Amino acid sequence: MFSVDLDRVRAVSRALAGIGWDGFVRLDMLEPEFNVLSEIYHRVGDVRVLLVLGLSAAIVDYQLAGDAFRFWNTLQSVLAKRGFKLSSIGDVKAVMDKFLGYPVNARFNSAKRGRVARFFDSGFARFLWDRGYMYYSDRPREIWYRLAEALGNRPDQKTIAFAMKVLDLLSLLVNGSYANFPRNVPIPLDVHVARMALYSGIIKGGGSETSGQVIQRNRGVFLRAWGDVAERVSETLGRRISPLRIDSLVWQLSKEAQKASYRRKHTIRYIIKYLVNAANIDENAAKNVAKELTYNMPC
Repeated sequence: MFSVDLDRVRAVSRALAGIGWDGFVRLDMLEPEFNVLSEIYHRVGDVRVLLVLGLSAAIVDYQLAGDAFRFWNTLQSVLAKRGFKLSSIGDVKAVMDKFLGYPVNARFNSAKRGRVARFFDSGFARFLWDRGYMYYSDRPREIWYRLAEALGNRPDQKTIAFAMKVLDLLSLLVNGSYANFPRNVPIPLDVHVARMALYSGIIKGGGSETSGQVIQRNRGVFLRAWGDVAERVSETLGRRISPLRIDSLVWQLSKEAQKASYRRKHTIRYIIKYLVNAANIDENAAKNVAKELTYNMPC
């Protein structure tokens, strides 16, 4: 039975707070979706296009034949072949239809096409285009719950939560500040986020199994643990660090852990190098993060 280890939550939170506000922002800007959406916005310059395209892509960013970098770079390539010419909902829908035909989206392709169809046919895309784009940053909760309803999903489902992270990054990109999400916005819970919760020790019990079924059965515990970390980091920094910020850190560092085959000694070295070189994090802060996130990792 999984449960939250509050002692470990405190230790991990102290280490993550050492990254600082600017460090978390820099990590967000290293996310593959941020870089691609930045280029698209630079080329297209229309917030409506960016919002409808970004969220419709976000809801199918799962079970990839490749990785997130390939996914978002493929989307950019599809747009480049059109000369980045998009001026209507129909244009965005045509891009998504073309995009779904690429190998990176081959897995669960029928389900993905169904999700995109509901996104557009339910009226949600039209709502974003006509009204939502004007207040997506100030009132993101409305968009969050409308999207979940349009797709028939829970608001805390991974793809819905990830779509809200994309919305948050769009707000940072366009407005220079994050969206006004409520405190209960969840971390996009996938196998990488769950695995790092176990390796960091903020979740205890239940062994080290992180299959999809195990995650779904215990999703509340995982969400609560990372939510608690986000709250404590926020208290330390005196600025709101949402679970969406924690996700960028955890996802990127889980990739470094994967490169090191989840062996603690090597993973610590990989994490320190990544944080210092890629995100310009202070070396001592990077060492503390590496130490705490690999707490339960085998040597």
